[in-house]
Amino acid sequence: MVMATAMDQSAAQNQQVQVRFIAEQEQYVVTDAPTLVPVHLKRYGLSEIVNHLLGTADAPVPFAFFIQGRHLRGSLADYLQEQGLSTEHVIELHYTPTAKPPRELSTLSHDDWVAAVDMTKTHFLSGAYDGVVRVFNHSNELVRQLTGHEGPVTAVHAVQTSGRIHEGIDAMNADVCAKGQPTFKGIGHEGTVTALASNAAGSMLYSASWDGTIKAWRCHSDDDDEGSDEGEQDRSVAISSKRRKGNLPVKTASASFLGHTGAVTSISIPEAASSSAASSSNVLYSAGWDHTLRSWDIAAGMCTQQIRWFGARMGSAYIG
Repeated sequence: MVMATAMDQSAAQNQQVQVRFIAEQEQYVVTDAPTLVPVHLKRYGLSEIVNHLLGTADAPVPFAFFIQGRHLRGSLADYLQEQGLSTEHVIELHYTPTAKPPRELSTLSHDDWVAAVDMTKTHFLSGAYDGVVRVFNHSNELVRQLTGHEGPVTAVHAVQTSGRIHEGIDAMNADVCAKGQPTFKGIGHEGTVTALASNAAGSMLYSASWDGTIKAWRCHSDDDDEGSDEGEQDRSVAISSKRRKGNLPVKTASASFLGHTGAVTSISIPEAASSSAASSSNVLYSAGWDHTLRSWDIAAGMCTQQIRWFGARMGSAYIG
């Protein structure tokens, strides 16, 4: 019985099927004549065959493969079995180059899970479950540790125009990592903060949360409220209430954006528009676990457009 099982497995490994390779890009076209290949091959093995046919085996290009518009995630044998097809069937296999896997350049140790990262032209920072924000230079040297959180840091955001780092919803005045002192603590979310974004001036900070809300915060001090150049913000949202906890100012949100029926996991303000006219910089995008992508009028605090996706939950909204 054991010998028979081993022979069956060996026979399955030796099975072949005819494949017609169809390139999506002209520079990767190979012969369209059917090629016999082992049925146990997956993406990596199929990529090796295509590179051999292209003559690029010395500098291989990774490919992704599709059959009838479906991504081939397993072996050819898996596909044949799922479709109830025999090895006499000729498979039309479309392929397209895919991104090469990332190459590790260095390792930066943390005491707990890393939950968030962001970067500027001179530094990058990380937020971790040990409650610490770490700031590194581009030589991978740790130049500052920002402390103050009483729990995990789940979102970080560097405002390059003002030299401030916002995380949690605490705001750390980095001053190019010289001081590392918190400038205010924002309270009001009833769930974990998942994402942060800011306007081009760095005067307004926006936070998304598991509680299904997006909140707006003024980053400048009370003294800066007078004469602020954020005219549209002054007209549309009230000045934040503010009190102190010890020496640390505590703020409540100046506005809340309501509409998501699940956790909001990502927010974004268009980078190209955020530095132009006020009418262009008045848009915020969000995505959440309620399967929606939403566009918001910041001044009015209203959702202006909603796109619903009934597939997987939406975890990212980025507008470059």
